[in-house]
Amino acid sequence: FLFYKGQLSGWTEAIWPASSLPIFQLVANLGLIFFMFYLGLELDLQQIKKSWKTTIPIVSASIIFPVGIGCAVALWFWDMNTGINTSKIASILFVASGFGFSAFPVLATLLNAMGLLNKPIGVQTISLAAVEDIAVWVVLAIASAFSSGGSALQGLYTLLLTLGFLLIMFLIVRPILKWIHKYYLKRGDDTNVYLVVICFFITC
Repeated sequence: FLFYKGQLSGWTEAIWPASSLPIFQLVANLGLIFFMFYLGLELDLQQIKKSWKTTIPIVSASIIFPVGIGCAVALWFWDMNTGINTSKIASILFVASGFGFSAFPVLATLLNAMGLLNKPIGVQTISLAAVEDIAVWVVLAIASAFSSGGSALQGLYTLLLTLGFLLIMFLIVRPILKWIHKYYLKRGDDTNVYLVVICFFITC
């Protein structure tokens, strides 16, 4: 209550000074990378591929309603706060994407803790969350372009760069790493472990 009334001002700067924020962000990103790497080891991608035909219709319905509500809420906030020096489209897209996010890492943690990650219901759920998050990240990329004073063309440019990066990683980098992994696995060489560690730190 005192914080809300402003009686104890400056406590945020004292606990989390601006100079410490990059360190917290680095530690958080490393934790997220380790966590997603662990989930990648646990997931059965073959089962996820088999369930995609039923995933797309459900994803469409589960995205349209939350994003629609988010757009309505954003318009309501925009009408209440006049004189905001930012793009209206960016504000709507940011709020809508916030409503549409499925918190993929948290959902995967819950499924893994309950032993449902590779069960049919877990595979279906994690597939839905993955597709939803991909769609929402696309919306965020467009919103970022508008918020920085850009246009829809700049947002499209960002999306094309992202797609190019994904194609390079899946079509070029992934086969190379897979071939290197098989090569060291046949040799029974411990260098394979060091290679994984090096690739991890390069990714960071």
